[in-house]
Amino acid sequence: MNKEHKLSQYADDTSLTLDGSQESLFAALDTIEYFSKFSGLKINASKTKIVWIGSKRFSKEVFHHSRWKLDWGATSFNLLGIHFTTDLENIVDINYNLQLPKIKALIKQWKRRILTPIGRITVVKTFIIPKLNHLFISLPTPTKNVISSLNKDIFEFIWKSRSDKIKRLLVTQDYLSGGLKMINIDHFITALKSSWIKRLTQKQKPWMDLFFAINGNDVVDRLFHFGDCFIPQCLLQKNNTFWQNVLNSWLEVMKGLKLSRNIKKQFLNIPVWYNSDITVNNHYVFIKLWYQKGIRVIGDFLDENGCFLKYYSFFERFHLLQENVHVQIMQYNSVVTSISKYLRAMSIDRFLEKRNFDTCMPFYYETLLCNEKCTKILYSVLNTNSIKPTTVLKWISKLNCNFDIQEVFKICFKVTDDTSVQWLQFRILHRFLPVSYYLKKINIKADDCCAFCKKESETIEHVFLFCKDVLLLWNTLSQHIFRTTDIRVCFNINNVMLGDLPLSKHNKVVNLIILWTKQFIFLCLMQKKIPVFTALLCHIRIRYKVEKHISIQKNKTSSFSTMWSVWKTVLDV
Repeated sequence: MNKEHKLSQYADDTSLTLDGSQESLFAALDTIEYFSKFSGLKINASKTKIVWIGSKRFSKEVFHHSRWKLDWGATSFNLLGIHFTTDLENIVDINYNLQLPKIKALIKQWKRRILTPIGRITVVKTFIIPKLNHLFISLPTPTKNVISSLNKDIFEFIWKSRSDKIKRLLVTQDYLSGGLKMINIDHFITALKSSWIKRLTQKQKPWMDLFFAINGNDVVDRLFHFGDCFIPQCLLQKNNTFWQNVLNSWLEVMKGLKLSRNIKKQFLNIPVWYNSDITVNNHYVFIKLWYQKGIRVIGDFLDENGCFLKYYSFFERFHLLQENVHVQIMQYNSVVTSISKYLRAMSIDRFLEKRNFDTCMPFYYETLLCNEKCTKILYSVLNTNSIKPTTVLKWISKLNCNFDIQEVFKICFKVTDDTSVQWLQFRILHRFLPVSYYLKKINIKADDCCAFCKKESETIEHVFLFCKDVLLLWNTLSQHIFRTTDIRVCFNINNVMLGDLPLSKHNKVVNLIILWTKQFIFLCLMQKKIPVFTALLCHIRIRYKVEKHISIQKNKTSSFSTMWSVWKTVLDV
């Protein structure tokens, strides 16, 4: 590296790196003092530390200045939220060991609050994880033990120190997939680390000199124009732990992007060089001369109609040398054959899309540059999972019909922001609601007799629909709705258990009424009271007021009033 970096500043936080001599220190102090006389800005000497680093990190030498009383002999200091010591090898453990007890204390405080698991996940995402973001993005990746300990504390908080009700992998999925949008910490750290790759495309900054000194000046260009086989080759030559983490994280993102749904639309932009999917004799391809001539992606081998170029047209387009023509023709045929094989394996019809030479940039590079919220995009790529809740098959069997899993799981989150209602429906859909049948199954209760009718087994379907007392409640509600709105709503097992689709203006209200009614039934079940219609109406009125209050807070009163314009009469006796 041919540049020196002596000064680092962020807001009022300043760090100086000196050569260790008394002359250097005194000159710096005199300069600061001179600056202070003109600006009126002064250094707080009580908060200033002098730390020996590098080859002098064990030095006990002290340089006394007549006008400055400074803290000598310090072995550690805090800089922008990071705790540094002379022992840099343990910097990760030191910082996380300092932060994790604070996280535990914060979790302990929130445990006192009465919250649903959905509310607790919001607490984790809003107040807990952000306290670690700076460490995640600035330091090497924490050890598996640290992440495991953090996950243990967080999930114990979410489930109130009880066993997980559903798989953690499912909890971290979005609502459409039957999850609760809990952060997958591993994927989150990987996404944050990968965001450093985007920073390498931005205007050159002082820290980038350090990166180029470690990794070489041409590594950025190669990162974006080479495929997934390049990074392992690159890592073999690096011993910087932080940048090893960054490169490994970027490799994970690249693998995720390969599996993304958009790859068929963006196949023109897939890198050819160092690509594990484009091989000759089971080995990745790289032809240095062609790379230097600007040949980067699959699209470079296609004409305007999406067909492979003839070799002479290819050579002419990229001004390739006429030397070793025979060899180059063989190379061209081998690469084209491999690309063609890959396209067939991906079921990509290259003739459906015409080549656009102006926009053909590498696929991974495009993903970073074209998205402002880079970390969010990268996280979604990493956290995409094909896992489906096992309860889906059970519901298909129970209802004897297929249904759109994504639409069903999102209903309660679309029609209300009331977490108590959302949590009830979530438990119903995942079939771990504490009805007697479930409690007997897990050996908590001896019998599964219905608390209402005292006859049938208290299953989810029975308690929310088929019990005679509950069925009477739904029929009375249906009649009341028809009498007050002239809208006929038929409550059956499908819409009661899963929701009423599609989510039109009227159906949003119907779904809300269904959710509130199920909430009322469940409250009666817990209190061992027979549900009656007059009490249900009172419950619906109360929930309506809650929804109205939420709409006021979110400045959605207009849409709320429009949605309830026809249905408000249902609330009147």
